[in-house]
Amino acid sequence: MLADRFKEYFNFSRKERTGIISLLLLILILWFLPAAFEGEELDIRKLEILEGDVAGFIQNADAVLPPAETADDPPEQEVVYRLFEFDPNTLEREGWLQLGLSAQTITTIENYTSRGGKFYRPEDFKKIFGLKKEEYDRLYPYIRIRKNAKPAKQVAAKQHAVQQPATIEINTADAADLIKLKGIGTVLSKRIVAYRQKLGGFYTVGQLNEIYGLPDSTFQHIRAQLSCDLSGIVKMNINTAHKDSLKAHPYVKYRLADAVIAYREQHGSFKALEELKQVHMVTDEIFEKIKPYLTVE
Repeated sequence: MLADRFKEYFNFSRKERTGIISLLLLILILWFLPAAFEGEELDIRKLEILEGDVAGFIQNADAVLPPAETADDPPEQEVVYRLFEFDPNTLEREGWLQLGLSAQTITTIENYTSRGGKFYRPEDFKKIFGLKKEEYDRLYPYIRIRKNAKPAKQVAAKQHAVQQPATIEINTADAADLIKLKGIGTVLSKRIVAYRQKLGGFYTVGQLNEIYGLPDSTFQHIRAQLSCDLSGIVKMNINTAHKDSLKAHPYVKYRLADAVIAYREQHGSFKALEELKQVHMVTDEIFEKIKPYLTVE
């Protein structure tokens, strides 16, 4: 403890005390010496008398000052503590004192448990800062932790599951639903709904990456909270669709719409969607992209 440390610094042996006293007296003598002989010549006899007084004081120093602790002094009385079975998660301060822990260590334990810290195994107890190894070894056999305590990882996972927002289906969600997602404000939620209407619905969650102004970091953060139901996708019949309808689709637009209509007028109705690949502008990549929105029936 702090008091013991101060005691160590001010604990002197007999020789050390004698030296300190001698030094203090010598300082006093030198301080008052000019006043003692002021106005007269230095008297050797007076100096001898002063030296005798100093020697006598040193001989009686042990009678004046309290004795210092030496190796021969009896050891301090051993701290008395009582050992008993305890749960470190619920033990009160009085119980820790009875077990022989210092006030500082007890405060550390109380701070740990008050902030949600838990001991799940007896070995966890040695994590306490300031706990001495001999104290841990002494208390370890008496630690009894209730079996219903759950590991920290399980508790954190359960809390996370409770706080996790519900999954949002992006083909039926309105702007009010989408704005609940972290990072999706009023503007982005309206853009998502408008883009979905132009497409005829989403066939994959990844299409949200095409929304203007939606950062990829935001999309990656909310991706796990999204789902996509393909049953509501609106499809166009490429054998009957008007050119303006094809041009309005974000994946078709003007030039491709003109090419599709020209092919249809020249070769007649499409028998299968695969025939779209015969149109000179339709690459495999474009075909796979627009296929979910087209039909020949």
